[in-house]
Amino acid sequence: MAHNALSRQQRTTVLIEDKASGTQLIQELKDEGVFAVTPFSPPPGSDKIVRLYAQTALFENGRVPLPREAPWLPDYVNELTSFPGSRYDDQVDSTAQTLQYVKHSKMAVISRYLRGIQCLM
Repeated sequence: MAHNALSRQQRTTVLIEDKASGTQLIQELKDEGVFAVTPFSPPPGSDKIVRLYAQTALFENGRVPLPREAPWLPDYVNELTSFPGSRYDDQVDSTAQTLQYVKHSKMAVISRYLRGIQCLM
């Protein structure tokens, strides 16, 4: 399933958490020739709450662009805003990981791209 999704879209980087089933998925995708895979290793001792909290300033300062309209947007915003008490948190963790990666990787191209997107908040 992951390989099919990757083959339909061109990606320069695909972050996968290098823990549990993610470690196996990273290896399988690399074995299949998917070289855009970048293992993400969470900082030691951090959990999902700590990782999202570390990105709070980006949200508060309007640095996390979201489209004004999208079919997935209400569910996404609900998951983010009801965390950590929500039933689901996969998108929260993925968002925190992506923001950390972008912040620490000096990805100027993505930064320029993100400035061109209108922000919801």
